[in-house]
Amino acid sequence: MQPKQMYKQVLLEVKEMAEKYTLSNDLKVQIEEIEKEISNFAVKLPIVGGFNAGKSSLINTFLGDDLLPVEVLPETAIAAEVKYGPNKIIAHDHNGNQKEYALTDIKQIDANTYKHIEVFLENKKLKDLEDIILVDMPGFDSGIAEHNKAIFQYLKEGVQFLIVVECSDGSLKSSVSNFLYELGLYNLNFGVIVNKIDKVTDEMKNRVVSNMKEHVTTIKKDAAVITASDRLESGNQGFLDYLQGLDKNEIFIQQFKTKVQQIISRVKMNLQVLLNNSDSNVDAINKRIKEIETRIGKLNDQFKKEEILITHKIRNEVKENILRDVEAVLSNESHSLAISAQAGETSFNQKVNELIRPVLIASTNKQLELTFSEFITKMSIEMKDLSSIAQGVSKVNQALDGTMKKVADGFEKIRTSGEAIKKYEKLFKISVGSLAIATAVVAPWIELVLFFLPDILKVFGFNNKEKHLEKLKVEIENQAIPQIVGKIRNNIVDSLENVKEQVLSDLKTEMQEEMQDLHASLNQSIEDKQKAEHDFKSYLEQLKKDIEAIDQLAVKLG
Repeated sequence: MQPKQMYKQVLLEVKEMAEKYTLSNDLKVQIEEIEKEISNFAVKLPIVGGFNAGKSSLINTFLGDDLLPVEVLPETAIAAEVKYGPNKIIAHDHNGNQKEYALTDIKQIDANTYKHIEVFLENKKLKDLEDIILVDMPGFDSGIAEHNKAIFQYLKEGVQFLIVVECSDGSLKSSVSNFLYELGLYNLNFGVIVNKIDKVTDEMKNRVVSNMKEHVTTIKKDAAVITASDRLESGNQGFLDYLQGLDKNEIFIQQFKTKVQQIISRVKMNLQVLLNNSDSNVDAINKRIKEIETRIGKLNDQFKKEEILITHKIRNEVKENILRDVEAVLSNESHSLAISAQAGETSFNQKVNELIRPVLIASTNKQLELTFSEFITKMSIEMKDLSSIAQGVSKVNQALDGTMKKVADGFEKIRTSGEAIKKYEKLFKISVGSLAIATAVVAPWIELVLFFLPDILKVFGFNNKEKHLEKLKVEIENQAIPQIVGKIRNNIVDSLENVKEQVLSDLKTEMQEEMQDLHASLNQSIEDKQKAEHDFKSYLEQLKKDIEAIDQLAVKLG
């Protein structure tokens, strides 16, 4: 059975279990949300390269149809997701609105109005791709703002990038090399396709491919380097082999395994509460309910105190650490910035963008993760204590296997062991170290810097080609870099504060859901006890079997 079908089956069985024991409706909603995500799963493959590298031609040759524009000016480029379906184009703007176009209108779509477009084609090759979506991306040479817009979108969506380079270039251009380094920094998968091999000799082709492999594997060892040409018979075979070689199942598992494990764990915890309270009287269960309610009040107070500490950390340590990283990378590259400044405004802007985008995303990502990790660990331990109270100590519990017993009596180990914390720590829905959050925060900072760069150039005369390179370098270090960092400094705190509010809100919601689960399960245990009095033994046996069944579902996922 394919992972997609297996995960659907597992979720179906878990949902049936939740309904059987009348667990919280929120659980059912969460399961249905994941089921929908699984049904809509597809690997998006952004195809990126310099203008005229042949990205669109590569896709057109694959499709057997010259649909995508290949001579559109780079500044008008827009990301195009090519999918199987009735012929049409759906354009998506930044506010979530959509507009339908005919295929013949593709060149008339304004890239400044829309975030991206979906190109639907009744094409057998697309149908055969199944869960792979080809994305024709704006070129590296397109307008910086448009290129950033597309890159930011697919850094958080695309799990596999394909970089197209023209063989006649002879080597990797700095813009391509920097982007590969950036993907390596984010630990994202990519491959490189050396295109238009018909334009060079076999000797040069072999040399270029060899050099590419040597360079690429220093960034990511298993990155593929393939060749292609739309002018040679079977020239697209390398592209086809690459598509067929994508491990969609592995990518699917990476995306959904943790989510489904969380659901299984949540249902199992609820069933354990029912089982562990099955031989307790109603008064004892009510006492546990009151104790949990008291602890919840204390937990909310602790949450507020931790929020104050995080706010202080963001306004001081986090902000300064990010700015320090930006200043360091710009200072280290002051010579290349001076060379770019001599070449003119566009070259300087592109160089600044190439340098600050990856460092801002990576640094913000790291700082957010460090900021929230300790807080999450503290809250996780508190939630485990609440679970311990709900579980209680009973004869039934003593009869359970070692794994279930650890849930009831292993909390001292959690408090004292870093490894235990990692093992038992609650997995929250929100991933505080995710690219999705970092890119959302960083995008407006970069937009602001790019907006002010022309003024910085004019004031210091960096586009004066006659100005001595060393003098330019000194001016960049002493004047331009401080101004760039200053522009980010003025906006960084508000953006990070907004992220803090969103992350804490999501964490609080997740904690409340678990607390409601415990509360509801205890109440349900009273109700079940009253209903099952006439056949209590059978009820317990069935509950034990269902907990074992839940464990087996977890084993299925590996």
